Amino acid sequence: MRGMLLSSLMVVAFSLFPILLAGYGASPDLLWMGCSLALLAVTVCYYVWFLAALQTLSRADIPTTKFQWRVVIPTLLLVAVGLGTLLGVNVFLATPAVYLTALALLLFQSGFAFCLIVFSFLPRAEAGGGRYEKP
Repeated sequence: MRGMLLSSLMVVAFSLFPILLAGYGASPDLLWMGCSLALLAVTVCYYVWFLAALQTLSRADIPTTKFQWRVVIPTLLLVAVGLGTLLGVNVFLATPAVYLTALALLLFQSGFAFCLIVFSFLPRAEAGGGRYEKP
């Protein structure tokens, strides 16, 4: 839950960051390189924190599902690799489109986490009968 809120706040903050730098008269190349570098640094810190939180959960003997291993983990891994690649490349390209694409990908991750949280509260179907468990 905290991870979803944190990544959502990162999107909002780093959407405003280019406006702030432009207000100080930064050149366009420096603006997008600086924004990309700052977002890359914060994103790396976020994923380090997120992986530490996942390790703590894995030690807590919380049962995992096939869905988590087949869908959730690969999706989050693809988003992390995509973000790192986009932002790393944009440090050299310095284009606003790549930076905004990285922000959109981070927003997708927040929405994906939000959907997982919402769906975790829905009743689950039993394996054999197709009936729903009562919460």
